[in-house]
Amino acid sequence: MKEKVTCLPCSQALTSDDLVHRFITLKDRGGLQKPSPGITAVCQATERCFQGLLKTNGGRAPHGSGTSAAIVTQVLSDCSEKNLFPQLHNHMFDMCVEANHVHVLVKIASAWYCKVRLNHIARRETDKIKEGKVVRKKLTKLINFYGD
Repeated sequence: MKEKVTCLPCSQALTSDDLVHRFITLKDRGGLQKPSPGITAVCQATERCFQGLLKTNGGRAPHGSGTSAAIVTQVLSDCSEKNLFPQLHNHMFDMCVEANHVHVLVKIASAWYCKVRLNHIARRETDKIKEGKVVRKKLTKLINFYGD
């Protein structure tokens, strides 16, 4: 997500340098970036929207092209009154209302979470369909070595 955000204060607001549990630090080996509490709150709000959507669909994957946009809009309305990024409070007033960077960060984070979550749901549905079926039975040696 940091590649999408060009504003330096906004990019710094995405991650946190707070101390976490020692086990996470041990397993991390210094490679992972820790999300800020604001990003975590956005992801949790997005997951709540997904759970509500799955509950209304009876546990089935949502259909339609506007699913992601609807979830992002719902998350933005849920998080609009919360102070998710306190370090951006003064930066928020440096630009016009339409280009509010806090709202842009919430939209980007929610859209990325939607993408990951929808891919997970699709993979789970595909595994349910494939369950118990063998994809290839005949000519497996010929198919595996075709193209050499």
